[in-house]
Amino acid sequence: MREAYRLNKNILVEKCIEKNIRLQIAFHYVADQELEFDVIETKIIQALTRISEKLITP
Repeated sequence: MREAYRLNKNILVEKCIEKNIRLQIAFHYVADQELEFDVIETKIIQALTRISEKLITP
């Protein structure tokens, strides 16, 4: 999960820099079984995109 965030954090970092916002974020992974990296990465991208969209709207 850390690798998925590291590879895609620019989605959020760019918006924070643009809006001069400091943001702390944490993801907590809870599952009965390990998921494939592709599934986790897709969900991380969706989460980061949603958060960055919320930063744009007043």
